[in-house]
Amino acid sequence: MRAFIPLRSVLLLTALGVSGLAAQPAATPGFTEPEIKAAFLTHLMGFVSWPGQQQAKTICVEEDDATTQAVDSILSTRVDAELELIILASADELPPCDLLYMNSDTTEGVDGQFHRGVLTVADADGFAQQGGMVEFQRKANRIALIINTGAMHEAGLTASSRLLALATVIPTTGREI
Repeated sequence: MRAFIPLRSVLLLTALGVSGLAAQPAATPGFTEPEIKAAFLTHLMGFVSWPGQQQAKTICVEEDDATTQAVDSILSTRVDAELELIILASADELPPCDLLYMNSDTTEGVDGQFHRGVLTVADADGFAQQGGMVEFQRKANRIALIINTGAMHEAGLTASSRLLALATVIPTTGREI
């Protein structure tokens, strides 16, 4: 039996510009979980508005792992992109970042520690409920998005309606819709 990425994920991957991933079985060796997360990270910024209409240019990560390597690989093949990848020594020393990706081991103390205009993304369970903005949630053979619109609003960020339509949304009240 072959497992396929569900239709909802196909639509999101297509919207994010990675339609080649959508037609592949989830278990295809060519597209690992870190590669799919990297595709989300590099395209997510196109579906978020930053304060003052600024253009997002910097992705910061807290450690050099498989997802970071996949992001670097994607960025190195894009000739039109002005995105920069920065690997941080720690989140305490946050340089100018537009998106901060944390793995599940580095998300403690998320609430209130980040600067205005920084989109926080992680794959830790409960990250969005605890004040993070975008959570990658693994469900069977796919990756779903959970978006905390209240946290995004507090940081001056706005998710596009196309992105919100494909995610589980946690509004300012803290309950899922």
